[in-house]
Amino acid sequence: MVTKQRSRYSRSPANLRKAKVIWCIVGSAEDCLEPVALFDYQPGRGQEYPKAFLDGYKGMLMMSDGYNAWRTLKKATHFECMPHARRMFTDLLKGQKNKSSPRVAKALEYFQALYQVEALAKGKLARR
Repeated sequence: MVTKQRSRYSRSPANLRKAKVIWCIVGSAEDCLEPVALFDYQPGRGQEYPKAFLDGYKGMLMMSDGYNAWRTLKKATHFECMPHARRMFTDLLKGQKNKSSPRVAKALEYFQALYQVEALAKGKLARR
């Protein structure tokens, strides 16, 4: 899983205007012998930073927020996390005002069903 976090390493007014990002790359035990979390500090959030850090990576890559900079990694298999994917549909629904799209409503129903499956798997929901 990949995520980014803005960081302030200095309180000077000049540095506060510049974007500083810590990229966090988490590898599960399925991907390597031991779970790992890597942190890569960069002075910005442009596509050149993840490309330089993960150039040539060929595994699965889940982008927690769908940030397009990760699309520059052509050999990786890209996935999105469910909350961020669902948010795209909820944002669409909000923007439709009086004309609700049946496709958007159906997509949100599917997300609800997936969350119920997840809850069942975790033992948090009674079976019907």
